[in-house]
Amino acid sequence: MGDENRDGPSFGAIGESGSHVYFIGSGTGLTGSTSPTSPPWSLDIRILLRKKNCILDAERWDSTLSGNSPTEGRHHVFIAHTIDRRRGNNVAMPKPSNRLSIVALVIAIVALVLGPASALLIPGREGPTGPQGPQGNGTIMAYSSTGTNSTVGTSCAVKMQIAIPATSSGNIVVNVWSYNHIDHTSGVTDSLWYKVSDTTADCSADEYLGAWDIESPLPTAQYRNQLWPQRSFSVSAGTHTFHLNEIMKAGQDTGDLFVRGNMVAVFYPS
Repeated sequence: MGDENRDGPSFGAIGESGSHVYFIGSGTGLTGSTSPTSPPWSLDIRILLRKKNCILDAERWDSTLSGNSPTEGRHHVFIAHTIDRRRGNNVAMPKPSNRLSIVALVIAIVALVLGPASALLIPGREGPTGPQGPQGNGTIMAYSSTGTNSTVGTSCAVKMQIAIPATSSGNIVVNVWSYNHIDHTSGVTDSLWYKVSDTTADCSADEYLGAWDIESPLPTAQYRNQLWPQRSFSVSAGTHTFHLNEIMKAGQDTGDLFVRGNMVAVFYPS
């Protein structure tokens, strides 16, 4: 199975071990040194190795196979390994099996999972409390109350009020409870108007106005009543103030009183 080149050496396999093949190259009538790298056909043997799809691992000049005269036969021993043409890889480097690849992948995943998880099993010291964050975009409630008596007159006046911030556009619902007295004289009609408003002088008659009337035939007495007005307001972001306004529209006297009350306002973002 020898190969010939222009300088006359022959080349053939003389043994195999695994993926390695041992070759011997020989030539006769060639001049040159006995050095392992100087024979004129050394380069040709390398070229021949490449043609045979082999890669040179080592080479040795063996002068014991012939005489030492420059005109006598020279022998060069080459140790090379073959290449798998399909994969372009050194066949001496085995490709890992699919089973080994899967096992390696599983081991890597388990290491990633158990590493952080094992650290979580040993809690560290609790850190300091951080600063309070900004107001969230949720509901907000405000509360206000008063227990100061005031006369309900013939002009619209504020009896109590409440302020509430809105973090965005939305709606504010205001609920009020108030306790009032009317000093009634038989033969006189008394009428107290009340209203939740976002202005201080709004006692106008509309769908938000409430009224407590005592008809004239009723006996003279001080009448007491609880009032429960409420109202919803569409708002934009900012702080808003709402009022309970009252007025005596008929039968007013100094015994007509706002006694006490409370207000609750809740902001609902849209």
